[in-house]
This record gives sequence, C-alpha cells and structure tokens, in this order.
Amino acid sequence: MKNIISIVLFSILSLGCSSNVEDSEELSIKETPDFIDSKGIEMLETFYRKYFVLVENSIDPSELENLQVENCTKEFMKKSKKWKIDYDPFINAQDASAESANSLIIKRISNREKTFSVSYTYPGRDTPNEILLTLEIVDGIYLISNIDL
Repeated sequence: MKNIISIVLFSILSLGCSSNVEDSEELSIKETPDFIDSKGIEMLETFYRKYFVLVENSIDPSELENLQVENCTKEFMKKSKKWKIDYDPFINAQDASAESANSLIIKRISNREKTFSVSYTYPGRDTPNEILLTLEIVDGIYLISNIDL
C-alpha cells in the first residue's frame, strides 16, 4: 500500500514539475516577465506615427533627431551616427509620407528575443518597406536598441 501511495505522489509531483518547465520555456520564447510584447508594439506605433509626420513636414532636422534620442538607447544613437548610409534606417528609405502610418504593421519576430518587424507601404506603391528593430527596457521605458541594416 505504501508503494502505491509513493508511486501516485511521485507521479503527481513529476507532472507538476514538467508543467512548470514547459510554462517557463513558453514564457521565454514569447515574453519575459519584465518585457511585454504589447508594450513594445505600442511604443513602436507611437514612435512611427510621429516619425512619419516629422519626415514629411519637418523643416528642422533636429526635430527628427530629438524624437530618435527620446526613443533610442544612448549606445544605439552613438552607433548609428557612425553608419555611412544614404537612407534613413528608421524607415528603410530616403523619404516617407504621414499617410504611411495608415498602413503600419508591427509584429513580434517569434524566433528573436525583443525583436519586431515594422512594415508600411508608401502611398502609391505596392511593395511594403520592412524594418527589423530590437527593443530594450531602460529605466522602465521601451527604447530602440538596434536596427538591422
């Protein structure tokens, strides 16, 4: 009788432990407790809606740079200033329209931690532009820490 009770208890404990391992693996693939994908998507949507308006309407380049500084890590801003490219990496183009925000699609890249795909279509074009960005949380704020070129 003791053997049967021991086997039943062992089975219950084993199932409970394996369930917790699966839950923690699933959590690490999708989100971590401190990083919530929906907050990252919300941050990127707000950033890009402002960015498109500034790209189209701003006469003063410092407005665009200020928005970048507010939404990127210091390390990323230092790194991006060294790039020798002839396009804006935030939009993967030289120009954008405020209307581009209407086609904005932001998705989490499932196989890369804290990485998101931002795509939009320039008015009058069929092919979307895609940008892959990585976010970090700094002092409780979601910030862009990398753009794949």
